[in-house]
Amino acid sequence: MGRSRLKKWIVVCSILLLAACRSVASSEEIQDKLALGAKYLLEENYEEAILAYEELIKIDQNVTEAYKGISRAYALKGDFTQSEDILHKGIEAVDQDHELRNQLAEVFKVQEKYEEAKQVYITLIETDHDRSAYQGLADLYVKQDDIEGLVSFFEDEENFGGDHAARYVTLADIHMNVGDVEQARKYSKQALEFNPNNNEVFTSIDAAYGGMWWELVSEGESLLDRNDDQLGNLLRLYGLYKLEYFDELIEIFENVEGIENKMVRSITALAYQYTDQPEKAKEMIESLDLDEGDHLLLLNKLIAYYEAVENVEKAIEIAEDVLLKKPHVYSVYLHLYGLTGDELYYQQLVSRYQIDQLLLVELPVINQESMSAIYPEWELLESHEIDFGYSTYAVVGLRKGNHENPIENSVKLAVVKYDYVGNRWVQEWGSNEFESIYFNQEFLFVKEEETKTHAVMKTNGDRFYFDFRYDQVTVTETPRSSLTYSEAEEVFFKVNETGEVVAAEGEVIRIEVGDSVAFVPADQHTKTLFDNGTVQSFYGNTTATSLSDLFHFKYINTIRFPHAGIYYVVLDESTDMASAFEPTFIIEVGDQTNLEGEWTRPGEHTRGILDIHQVDSESFSFEFHVSNGANVGYLDGIAQINGDHAVYVDQEGCRIDFSLLGESIDVESSQECLMYAGLGAYFFGEYFRNPVEATTNLVELGVFPSEELDALFMSLVGEDYQLYVERMHLVYPDGENLDNFNATVVSGGVRGLFTLMEAIIMYDDEGQFWSAVLAEEGVIYHTNDLAYQGQLPETINEWRGRFSDAPVIHRN
Repeated sequence: MGRSRLKKWIVVCSILLLAACRSVASSEEIQDKLALGAKYLLEENYEEAILAYEELIKIDQNVTEAYKGISRAYALKGDFTQSEDILHKGIEAVDQDHELRNQLAEVFKVQEKYEEAKQVYITLIETDHDRSAYQGLADLYVKQDDIEGLVSFFEDEENFGGDHAARYVTLADIHMNVGDVEQARKYSKQALEFNPNNNEVFTSIDAAYGGMWWELVSEGESLLDRNDDQLGNLLRLYGLYKLEYFDELIEIFENVEGIENKMVRSITALAYQYTDQPEKAKEMIESLDLDEGDHLLLLNKLIAYYEAVENVEKAIEIAEDVLLKKPHVYSVYLHLYGLTGDELYYQQLVSRYQIDQLLLVELPVINQESMSAIYPEWELLESHEIDFGYSTYAVVGLRKGNHENPIENSVKLAVVKYDYVGNRWVQEWGSNEFESIYFNQEFLFVKEEETKTHAVMKTNGDRFYFDFRYDQVTVTETPRSSLTYSEAEEVFFKVNETGEVVAAEGEVIRIEVGDSVAFVPADQHTKTLFDNGTVQSFYGNTTATSLSDLFHFKYINTIRFPHAGIYYVVLDESTDMASAFEPTFIIEVGDQTNLEGEWTRPGEHTRGILDIHQVDSESFSFEFHVSNGANVGYLDGIAQINGDHAVYVDQEGCRIDFSLLGESIDVESSQECLMYAGLGAYFFGEYFRNPVEATTNLVELGVFPSEELDALFMSLVGEDYQLYVERMHLVYPDGENLDNFNATVVSGGVRGLFTLMEAIIMYDDEGQFWSAVLAEEGVIYHTNDLAYQGQLPETINEWRGRFSDAPVIHRN
């Protein structure tokens, strides 16, 4: 690291001492010494800074910031041995040494002693499970451009001594940073499953699900169907809070026992407050046992609560406490500025932001100087940066020769990559030299594909494709009109005498879902205009009213249509994106009548039926029949089709969004639609044409702890087994045993149908069962205990007291 960058790092850390004074000192004298030391550091008076901090250690050897200040002063002087030594002394002296260990790792990183830094972080993880150590270790791998090693290290559970929740959170962050949303979601859920009381994971959930909160609720519902109640309820509650479905959140929370997660309890308190139940909100907040380790996201929720109840003093107290622990969190400065009106907080926010910008790794600008280091004698014409995960590439156009006579110039293309370890750009690939007239000196660098596996660059008249594969870059020169996929259906267009682009044959094209269409010039004149970019190309669904509503496909001539619907394709010389248009082609994808019929949302007790009929190219009629136990919902209407989507909105504000996926239809519904459904019933979810109904057993429902017990019970009750499964919708696993023999008691019933559809099962470790199920013909009783084949246990007698008129049928 260069000395100027080192100085920035040290000075920034020194400034933080001013913000941290109150958190480490209990006396005015200690605060004064800390401020004095920081002042000397900022003035680059390092000897005086060291003396000030040493005086402070004589007063109180447990002041962490004093050791950190001395370490920074020595580092600024270039004496890293002394910088390390004082941190080692501090680690031995103070009670809580994780801050000093983290700074020691930072000092190692400044010197590029990466292995030593890694060992410090690993020690912190093994001994304290320090969250900042996880982040520091991840950053260390990034600095060494070793993303593969980063993922491999964090996926190896042997490296983490059982602290899987923090490991999973870090893995979620890593995968989110490289664009793998599915893996980020997977590890977020694993973190919460491993430690249901983890608060920090909700930051990862925010990143992985941002805006897609119905998906989070739906996943929670699916987990409930698989009897993963704890994780399912946590996901449901958090998703409902984000959707502002406060009444539904409260109803679920009050009907579920054992939720101790502080984040979920805090958002429930906010839900109470927002629904005018302040006493319940206060009781919930006061029940939270907060400690120093509680995550910032949770503390922000508490600040929001005290703002809502106008307890400004408490909100300020919490906000200042957060600020002392996390001085880099901008939102807290804004909270305090809003609560107090004190301009000081706003000024600190501005300073804090400027400081943090200094801490960022500064990429050198792609300019003449940085490129001359790689390509002497070449002039930089144009550049375009492309991020691939943690790596940064740039495509550059270069020229050399006689600038006054372009014919005597040469040009070349190159791909460079930023080396984070060496703090410089390095060449990944360079082209041959070409005469500049061939390129017409026009460079337009264009888009990254969603897969982030390659980028495309256009020059005047030709297309150059760069494929990043291992350490090679391959180049092909292919005119746009020749980029037809082998399996694509070709349709032809031409520019007529008046300059209008029209279909050479029919304008309506009918294809199947998943087919591709290539748009091919019908003559050489049209081909020239298409290849040089004069003829622009767009496509989108039938809701578009101007070119700006359509997708601009500049660099290819083939489009794949993965979903059923009707689409417009526009080929035009216009560049006015606000202008109206006439479609050149109308693409009808799939048979719209295929939507007709019954679609099913699977679920033992949350089944839904979507019946679609009267389908045409613009709309379809629908009916929903959904249930949650005995509580049902019904909704019908007409949805308007827009390509592979359809929308229904009624006068009450109920909105249903249909995503037409071919073999399934994904449905999202707004909060207002709940008025059409009973408690717990809902319309959203994925509906299938031919659903595979999962078989459910009493293990999955949480009745039995093992398959062996379940098999023994099935052999006892025979065909009545399904009656028990159907009635174990809401399961109560810790029932009271009123008999004089040892047995576990589990009872259950269907939501809304208690006293009509209930069951109870008693069992012991030896495989003895006493059970009863309420059916149409009466209470059916089963047991393999000879002593109770002619009588009911007292526990079951008590259970059937609410429907004692029902006859008892013994099936032993």
